[in-house]
Amino acid sequence: MRPLASSLFVAVLIVGCRRPQPIIYLPNERRFDPSCVPTPGSDLPAVYRDSLVPENERWRNPLRAAAQAATELPGGYAGFHGNAGDSSRFVVLLQDTTISLEAIRQIDAKLTAYYGRSLSLERARRRAVRWNAAQLYSWYRFLMPRAMRPPYATSAAIDIVQNRLRFGLSTDSSADALAVYLRSLAVPCGLVEIVIEPPIVSGGLIMKKSR
Repeated sequence: MRPLASSLFVAVLIVGCRRPQPIIYLPNERRFDPSCVPTPGSDLPAVYRDSLVPENERWRNPLRAAAQAATELPGGYAGFHGNAGDSSRFVVLLQDTTISLEAIRQIDAKLTAYYGRSLSLERARRRAVRWNAAQLYSWYRFLMPRAMRPPYATSAAIDIVQNRLRFGLSTDSSADALAVYLRSLAVPCGLVEIVIEPPIVSGGLIMKKSR
């Protein structure tokens, strides 16, 4: 049985190392435009989509499976995560929480084919979000390789629970530079969170990513 993951992080695991808690820098909507009013999630523009590197379809990818569910089925599926109030039920994220129970079952059947077990999403609590899984994944595929170039981000992720992309950086100056770069790409406000991540600490030594 394959593990169920509610998010996917691009990270380096160093056994025996301690990483301090990251410092939240500034949400994207405030860094880009203080007057920004978040709007419904938007698709990656065609001019950007044409530049995406083709994927290897033989590699299993839970983000791609979620994106396919969002594209092929109603409701704007955006993922699922655990429910703190009831561990026996998931929370399913949808752009349209009013879809029928049958539509929920179709999403569950689609994911069952991937995970090898039913998630019982018909019992899940529904939560409304801005971005569906296909929109998040296409924006991630476009932005991640660009944001990970020096001197920008050192980590990247799709944050399923918060329904946005997350880029970790090591300094304020690199965060400022990334914000300027993302603004030049007309990235929608509210899509990206920028986080300052302190260097990894191990045995009293500070380990920084070489560039």
